[in-house]
Formats: sequence, structure tokens, C-alpha cells
Amino acid sequence: MNKHLPRKITDIKGKVALAELQRTHFIVVMLSIGLIVLLAVHMLQLTGFGFALGVTAVTLLVILSLMSLFTAIGLSKLIKK
Repeated sequence: MNKHLPRKITDIKGKVALAELQRTHFIVVMLSIGLIVLLAVHMLQLTGFGFALGVTAVTLLVILSLMSLFTAIGLSKLIKK
């Protein structure tokens, strides 16, 4: 493992780096929500897309977007300090 890489978010120095990390997490949230909508539409149309596969994909994307959203909110609290 590289000694120079930060182990925790609080180890990252600089408000610009934290702001960029927060922006990245918000982008992940927006992309996940867009994919959730597209998958939900395909599941409702029943165009050869497996229902179980769609539910699994939507569930995983919801988990990913919630994790990124909470990380971005936590980063905003670190930036304001």
C-alpha cells in the first residue's frame, strides 16, 4: 500500500480537493437516478428485459446513489469547517 494515499476522508488536505470529491459524488448520484428511471421504464414495458434483473439493478443503483449522496453531504460538512 502506498504511504502517501490518505486512509480517511478527513486526511485529505485542501478545500478544493474536498469540493471536487463532493462534486464527483453528486455526479454519481445524478447518473444513478437517470439509470434507475431508464431501467424502471424498460421493466414496465416488458420488452425482453427480465423483471428480476431489473429489480436487482434498480436496488443496487439505489444503494449506490444513497451511499454517494450521504458521502457528499458528509463532505459538505467537512468543507464548511
